[in-house]
Amino acid sequence: MPSDAGEIRVTRTTQPDAVDAAVLLTSTQALDPEMCVEVPRQSAPSYAVDDAPDAYEADTVFACGTWSVIPSADGWFGWTPNNPGEAEQSPAR
Repeated sequence: MPSDAGEIRVTRTTQPDAVDAAVLLTSTQALDPEMCVEVPRQSAPSYAVDDAPDAYEADTVFACGTWSVIPSADGWFGWTPNNPGEAEQSPAR
């Protein structure tokens, strides 16, 4: 998460063992290239989040470990888990 992240909204299930989540945040910083790399999109979030961009319209994502991230109007929108094909390309594996 960028150090200047603000207005952080996390969406996740109430199921105790579930690992899926989505986050929308404001930021003016670029993603850390030691953590994230741009790759073809193979996944999408489990949740629709108000004011978030449509992940299905993105051709590429930034793979940041098990998170996939795309730019939003004022920062970044990310989800986990991503597709293993995305995760394996991330420098943060």
